[in-house]
Amino acid sequence: MVLKQLLSFFFFLIFSSSLFAQSGKINGFVTDSNGEPLPGVNVLIDGTLQGTAAEADGFYQILNVKPGTYTLKATYIGFAPISIENVTVSIDQTTEIDITMREETIEGEEIVVIAQRPVIQKDVASSQANISQETVDALPIASVTEAIGLQAGVQGGLSIRGGSSDEISFNLNGVTLKSERDNTPYTGVSLTSIESIQVQTGGFTAEYGNLRSGLINVTTKEGERDRYTLDGIVRVTPAQQKNVGQEINDPNSYWLRPYLDPEVAYTGTSNGAWDQYTQSEYPGFQGWNAFSQQLLADNDPSNDLSPSAAQQAFLYQHRKDFAIDEPDYELDFTLGGPVPVISDQFGDLRFSLSFRETQDMYIVPLSRDRYKQTTIQGKVTSNIASGMKLSLDGLYGRQTGTSSNQAGNPGFFVSPGSIATNIERVSFLESRLYASDYWAPTEEKTNSFGLTFTHSLSENTYYEARLSRFESKNSTNPGAYRNTSDVYTIGGVGFDEAPFGFFDEAASGLASGMRTGVGMSTARDSSEVSALSGSFKITSQLDRFNQVRAGIEFVRTNSRVNYGSFDKVLPSGRTRSVWNTTPIRFGAFIQDKLEFEGMIANIGLRLDYSDPNIEWYDYEPYTDLFNNGTASALDTAQTSNVKPQIVLQPRLGVSFPITERSKLFFNYGHSVQLPDPENLYLVRVEPFTNTVVRVAAPENKLPKTVSYELGYEHNILNNYLVRISGYYRDITNQPIQVDFISQNGSDQYTVSRPFSYEDIRGLELTLRKQTGKYFWGEINYTYSITSRGFFGVLENYERLADQRDYDRRTNANDITKPVPQPYARLQLYFQSPKEFGPELFGVKPLGDWQVVPLFTWAAGSYFTYTGGGAIRGVINNVQQTDTWGSSLRVTKTVKTSNGSSIKFFADVSNLLNIRDFNIFNSGLVNGNDYLDYMNSLHLPAKTWDEIGLLNSRVSGNDQPGDYRASDVEYVPIEVYTTLPDAGNERALYYNPLENKYYQYDGSTFVDADGNYVEQVLDDKAYINMPNQRFFNFLDPRTIRVGVRFSF
Repeated sequence: MVLKQLLSFFFFLIFSSSLFAQSGKINGFVTDSNGEPLPGVNVLIDGTLQGTAAEADGFYQILNVKPGTYTLKATYIGFAPISIENVTVSIDQTTEIDITMREETIEGEEIVVIAQRPVIQKDVASSQANISQETVDALPIASVTEAIGLQAGVQGGLSIRGGSSDEISFNLNGVTLKSERDNTPYTGVSLTSIESIQVQTGGFTAEYGNLRSGLINVTTKEGERDRYTLDGIVRVTPAQQKNVGQEINDPNSYWLRPYLDPEVAYTGTSNGAWDQYTQSEYPGFQGWNAFSQQLLADNDPSNDLSPSAAQQAFLYQHRKDFAIDEPDYELDFTLGGPVPVISDQFGDLRFSLSFRETQDMYIVPLSRDRYKQTTIQGKVTSNIASGMKLSLDGLYGRQTGTSSNQAGNPGFFVSPGSIATNIERVSFLESRLYASDYWAPTEEKTNSFGLTFTHSLSENTYYEARLSRFESKNSTNPGAYRNTSDVYTIGGVGFDEAPFGFFDEAASGLASGMRTGVGMSTARDSSEVSALSGSFKITSQLDRFNQVRAGIEFVRTNSRVNYGSFDKVLPSGRTRSVWNTTPIRFGAFIQDKLEFEGMIANIGLRLDYSDPNIEWYDYEPYTDLFNNGTASALDTAQTSNVKPQIVLQPRLGVSFPITERSKLFFNYGHSVQLPDPENLYLVRVEPFTNTVVRVAAPENKLPKTVSYELGYEHNILNNYLVRISGYYRDITNQPIQVDFISQNGSDQYTVSRPFSYEDIRGLELTLRKQTGKYFWGEINYTYSITSRGFFGVLENYERLADQRDYDRRTNANDITKPVPQPYARLQLYFQSPKEFGPELFGVKPLGDWQVVPLFTWAAGSYFTYTGGGAIRGVINNVQQTDTWGSSLRVTKTVKTSNGSSIKFFADVSNLLNIRDFNIFNSGLVNGNDYLDYMNSLHLPAKTWDEIGLLNSRVSGNDQPGDYRASDVEYVPIEVYTTLPDAGNERALYYNPLENKYYQYDGSTFVDADGNYVEQVLDDKAYINMPNQRFFNFLDPRTIRVGVRFSF
């Protein structure tokens, strides 16, 4: 242990989670008008101190160029100076700019050329997207995550090629923003600070470690040396409801109508006023008259209420105001320029300072009524000496809202869907909806800094040293305690402020039994996790064909994790999860970028050393160390050091420029990543019984990914890019929870085991129009298939008879047929040039407009439906309807003579007003509600036949996701092969043997009117929608307005 600590200290002192170089290079040839080389031409990047002189054959190159757009200047005695504008440099890429100079004919003449970005980047051997700030500004989006989510292979924000957000590396100016708490990134980056975003979905070079599915590099602007700039975005979404159709507190909503409808409220829902179909759509209620009699008969005069007073009290306890009366908004500003007074004395010291704040109001007010995120970013840069540059990056982030779980795990409610899905098919729905504190308020603070020193030793060699720290702090605790004194009096009976405020004693509401205490705000979290990181990298252009980069990285994490679930009245089943660890990681890599005329290859090898730096418990399966009531024994249990792991990871990327207009590329690589720390260090205890219920396994092998990609790109008409790529990812050693059950069956614990695997393969197609005077855009399509499973057994019994029984009946190890998950995006950019259209009062009102529509599509997912119960062999037999998205941004730009601009814009989401109904996020009350919906659909006959319901259901072409509009009255369709003696006049009756519909006229069954039947079928009036109608549709058309300015 002492040696380990000394090594950690040594590496930390010498070198400054993964820290990554973020630079590219510019090269090319300088010739005269006859094609003859011009040695000695000075080539400089305007506004910087970077430059070089052309060699004897006219070749030049400039290394270590920060990503961005530049002007390149070339000067030579006797020749006219030339400026090449719009030179774009991307991370780890070579920008080729050939310069043709001509003899000076007019003194002082300067030639200006606009560089054309190549359609095909020859040295890129992977699927990659470089998103400029101009693209981010033009799109109807409001975050970095949304911009990334539009690329081929990316879905749901940060799910890249079938992975999840905790499998990516998200870097800001080379500093990782990944939280070591749960591997998720902080993405609340200021939009006005962005220079460019690079999204790479495969083919990672050896420089990058601790990632599996994707690499995202965000580069922000530096302050300019000689002037101040101010960029800003103000965007507002006027206050509006976030659902479509019925309001939550509508008197006819699920939780209110039985208690307010005059037909049933006083005499009960079974009094005959409601038919059987209406009764099935609401909770049953005995009526206020009977309820009042119960109160009078309970020998407690303090709660006696008349029927009308009881109804008043019920309304008081359901008084939550669901109206959204404040807007969602986004404020984003960046100020940059030279540091006043001292800039010249400290190497052109310049700064960039950004502020961003967003607010999203909740569809349901919870312990907090909104999610709010605030980010403050800063960057200070100095050219401290010739060839030396020092940069300091800092970020502070604060998120506040309501915790999305009751277990104490990190996470916020943000979207309407995330809230609605937690208020369906679970217990205490009414409490979740009407109480204020079912979920606890939570806060997360994030801060990071990065200090980067770059030194150019020569024109061909430079090194970079970096030191950084990333920290996250979570705080989840109950809100303000409830005032339990009487604050409201009805009929002489006092009521406290329930269901508002936190209350941890038993309490319930009037009549409906709504729980107003116990089980509220059970989440607790006081975790603090930080990571100190350092790296040293050296890059050398050995010759024109070999650029070698090597480096080392060091990370020391300090995890103080303490979270859990606490309930004073019902402590059973509540757990506390704790770990206090300081793991260390070390990485080293070497790679060579070979650039030849017919092949560009990047060959590398990476070594990762991962040490949990912990002593762990020595135990055998079914140990009594984890028996009921023995958690205290962990303090004296035998432990031993966990051995570090060393993993070699080869990486290869090759690009073959077949012609000037096409290339073939291939990449292959191994990569490992730390799993969620819960699987490495956690000990979970149930305090009520003093029992260990789950333990981690720090000795498990690290999850490993072996990836392959083969692609082809083609340039059409020098403006259109066609890319097709196929990929395969083989993922092993993923952790999965495995149970161990003792001989007597009463002692049980769970351990993480590396038994899970995935095979992910897919095809991506992209068609992009690079530029255009009036129009450009992109369409991409992704076809992805995932197979997953595990090795071993998920439940292990000490008693052999129980093990044999489990092995015989389990289907956990069954291999299921994978199903495809295709999706596509279309981005179109239409613009009118500044001088477009007629002139009016000295201006051209039709000029400088931009219209950007955005369309998305995703095929519906498959799931299993059997009509209730399980049928062996029936898997993924139904598919949901496809999902469509449409949005639009309209922008008018006003430019001033000094180069400033103001853009006025409006964003429209759900432009086509298409309803997206997802049965698994739709307001279901319980399992019967789900079955009622599914059984009302007219699924294909093949589906009904497979599950044995062909003659008891109506066949058709419906899919889950089909719906009945909120303004269409429900018409049930009953299926009978023999009609009953009596029926309901509201319903249709269908005989599948006759393929015929009937109606009941009050005394007998008659043939149904054909036009009426056709109308019912066309309107899908027969679909029995989920009973919480207010959650059926969560996609209203929304208009946001804003202004974007640059001064």
